[in-house]
Amino acid sequence: MEVSADGVRSVPTGQMVKRAAPGGEGLVMDHLNPEALKLYLARFDSAFASAPAPDVWFNDSYEVFAADWTPAFPEVFSKRYGYDIRPYLQDHTLPGYYAAICDYRECMGQMLLENFLKPWVRWCHKKGSLVRNQAHGSPANLLDAYSVVDIPECETFGRTDFDLPGLRKDPIIKHNDGTVAALKFASSAAHVSGKRYVSCETLTWLTEHFRTSLSQAKPEIDKVFAAGVNHVVFHGAPYSPAGAEFPGWMFYAAVNMSPTGGMWRDAPALFKYVERCQAFLSAGSPDTDFLLYFPVYDLWNSASEWPYMAFDIHSMGWRMPDFINCVNAILAAGYDVDYVSDAQLQELKPGKPVIVPPCRFMPAETARRLVQLQKRGVPVHFVDRVPEDVPGLRDSCARRKAFRRAAAAFCEPECLQAILARYIPETFKSELGGELLRRRNESGGWNYFLAMLQDKPLDGWVKLATPAASAIIYDPMTGESGLAELRQAADVLPEIRLQLRPGESLLLKTFPVKVDTDAWRYRSYGEPLPLDGGWKLSFPESEPAIEGEFALKSPCDWTSLPAAEAKVNYATALYCTVFNVEDPSVADDWELDLGDVRESAAVSVNGHDAGTVFAVPFRICIGEYLKAGANTLEVRVTNLQSNRIADFDRRGVQWKIFGDINVVNIYYAPADFSGWKTDASGLCGPVLLRPCYCESE
Repeated sequence: MEVSADGVRSVPTGQMVKRAAPGGEGLVMDHLNPEALKLYLARFDSAFASAPAPDVWFNDSYEVFAADWTPAFPEVFSKRYGYDIRPYLQDHTLPGYYAAICDYRECMGQMLLENFLKPWVRWCHKKGSLVRNQAHGSPANLLDAYSVVDIPECETFGRTDFDLPGLRKDPIIKHNDGTVAALKFASSAAHVSGKRYVSCETLTWLTEHFRTSLSQAKPEIDKVFAAGVNHVVFHGAPYSPAGAEFPGWMFYAAVNMSPTGGMWRDAPALFKYVERCQAFLSAGSPDTDFLLYFPVYDLWNSASEWPYMAFDIHSMGWRMPDFINCVNAILAAGYDVDYVSDAQLQELKPGKPVIVPPCRFMPAETARRLVQLQKRGVPVHFVDRVPEDVPGLRDSCARRKAFRRAAAAFCEPECLQAILARYIPETFKSELGGELLRRRNESGGWNYFLAMLQDKPLDGWVKLATPAASAIIYDPMTGESGLAELRQAADVLPEIRLQLRPGESLLLKTFPVKVDTDAWRYRSYGEPLPLDGGWKLSFPESEPAIEGEFALKSPCDWTSLPAAEAKVNYATALYCTVFNVEDPSVADDWELDLGDVRESAAVSVNGHDAGTVFAVPFRICIGEYLKAGANTLEVRVTNLQSNRIADFDRRGVQWKIFGDINVVNIYYAPADFSGWKTDASGLCGPVLLRPCYCESE
């Protein structure tokens, strides 16, 4: 039961074991011992005896490093598997070593489920609470561990290298271990077990401290949504007392989504975007194309440094490369997939096709279940090969005979491409390179989340893999909606007209009948008008303060100003200009293109709040606020905190006054940011105004 987001556990006196952990030995709760859990929960029973329990209890990623034993393990193992595991743990040269280690790993996962997760969930439910759990890091089959809780939660960790023009790419790189294939363990478990919500601890170590921008956050969140997540939480929001000097109290994992964080002023715009997407993606029911068997026994039979095996987020790519490659190939071909475990297959109702990736080991019970599904009309496809043996050492001869009887009815294996060719892909993914999630909706149609996270602008017709008589487009950035242009292709599937620039996303709701509502505003653009007729720049909020006003021909990076403070400040600066539009009515709307924004901007036109621009492309429509003649444009731009904190370190300012690892850098080493180069800040332009013309069908 974790009490902090960095994996530190509060444990009761007694029922502890010594285990190696990063940095040395420590005492942790024995999660495989049911008495330890009872003792641990007794403190919470006392604390909440006269107070309502929380709505949701949360368990962070399983970080009980090297938790490879419990005193009762030999007895439990012997009863279940019929032999003594201890000789195999001491001598890897024994015949049948890997089969025995497979049994050991399976037993370890079962005991975690039986002695910790399931009883903890029952305890929470008795108190009227839900359970949110991160199963990754544990030795159990992740799908089974995620499935027993109410809200499975995955995690991103690092930054994705998106090919988006105008997106600032931080020079400090920590590659994201939370790939779509890794995230889908949680969403798959939720979908298969019928859970409504899938959560994600999002933006963990997205960049280094003081270097994260909202523009970097949005595509990462879009990728999470496309993986099946519909409930985003942030890694940590440190409390900072009123009056604390800049930068306030910090938290070790970099992204500070709190009032002392550099993104806070403009973050409500991101939060509103997330709110709209989550409402849309929580409605209806999941609708993936396939179930993909997770061959956990091949992993448990594999060699590793030592018998204990944990499925942490950082190791999935190299621990299960064949499985991850299969997932990525299915996604790239335009399909979506949920993973399914051996236990889940036993409860599965006949339905969508099952794909078995290349694997060697499979329990006889699973083989029999796949044959049953085949006989009931469920397509079961084997990629490249069929399993050939049962896992483990226990009673292997009898189980092998049972497996071979069942496997005799397996269909012939095929290459993945031949299997997928039988089904209809989503061309937005397969041909256009977009990110997509599809769910069935309450109207008998489908809800789509669509995001273009590559440099591939789209203005054309996109064929859907599901039938529709009409569709409504929603813009989650603005709340705008309208009836899409739709036409039927030769195979009776619909084609939808879409316009998406790199970095943009849309929500699409389809209907089996015609609906009547206002049309979606498809836009074309006229020649842009450069707003370079003179600007004024001032610093209403700046640390350190910068007095006065600067006259500019066009907006620029404020670190280039002839003021030493401008190179080392954290600020919200005001860029102001007056421009003329002879007759705004000659266009249906006007789009303001802010160009290169470092890092987010709140826009005001003629005294009216026009909105916040925080992600690429940095554009916003302002036509409703324009008037004939002179118009006043004000843009308040907030930069990163990086220049300020680098200056602190260069001058030896003692800002690291915190107890949580006293702030480490992205590599968990002591933080020293004195070597950072100056980051561009402000409205770097060029700023353009484009007339927009809305097309009608």
